Amino acid sequence: MIAKLFDYYRQKNSSKPIKLGMSIMVRDEEDIIEKNIRFHATMGVEQFFVVNNASVDNTRDIIESLKTEYDIQLIDNPDKQGYRQEEWMTKMVTLAKQTDCDWLINNDADEFWMPDNQESILPYLNRQDAVLQIDRFNMQNYEGLESIFDSEYLSFRPVEYDFSHTDFPNDYINVNLAPCLYKVMTNIHGLLKIRGGNHAAKHIADTLKRRRFTRHCRDITIYHYPIRSFEQFKKRLLIIKQIGDAGNLSQMGGSARYWYQAAKTGQIEAAYEQLIFNEHDIQAFIKTNIFRKTTMPKHLLGKIGLT
Repeated sequence: MIAKLFDYYRQKNSSKPIKLGMSIMVRDEEDIIEKNIRFHATMGVEQFFVVNNASVDNTRDIIESLKTEYDIQLIDNPDKQGYRQEEWMTKMVTLAKQTDCDWLINNDADEFWMPDNQESILPYLNRQDAVLQIDRFNMQNYEGLESIFDSEYLSFRPVEYDFSHTDFPNDYINVNLAPCLYKVMTNIHGLLKIRGGNHAAKHIADTLKRRRFTRHCRDITIYHYPIRSFEQFKKRLLIIKQIGDAGNLSQMGGSARYWYQAAKTGQIEAAYEQLIFNEHDIQAFIKTNIFRKTTMPKHLLGKIGLT
């Protein structure tokens, strides 16, 4: 603990530019991983730490090819039946520190961290803060949409579901309307642990009595694209089924347990159709403030040539 405290105070007075890193765990994300890395490199991320979690598609080859353009450390995890996200994210912190990163984003392949200035995340970082909590919103898929990255609707006011007592199918449940918890980015100097799939972190600075150094940052927003196509969705559910069949479903959240039932009973297509909204749905959700319209992510991705 003393060493962690010393590390935090030593960097606090440094005049060096902040170096931002990003860790990503991927499994069969060939449709999105290149876009993710290129986008965040444009937004100020200097180094990437990517854990390839037993991908069987072209994900690994895509990452290898990107290593000629970006600073990427690729680590292979061959475990097909486990996930252990918290464990791997903590390991990535150690790697990031060895390469002189100051701040680290623990990301998923389908999440895009977009700053309000639409230029760089770096102006919102300093050496005194310990942990930044960043709001996250699900971007919605709907009829007539050619690409999910053209979506203009996000889920703003979530709907609470009790997944622990729900069987699939259930007409009253739409997983993409469920709460989308904020995530954190961390000052790795003094960081003790990443917790709960990157929804929280424990930092030495917050043990000090004078003030908390964890704060909610509203200058950055995470736009989450979980439902991109039927093929991508089918891959995801078959992975969930594999993990669940191995007895490791408890490692994943309530929505994954709900989808596990769909995969186990051969109802993947029905589960997907439940997630695609029509125009009537959209207008009803806008009126009730469940949906909000936004063109910022579509504009920013297009601005840097990624749509």
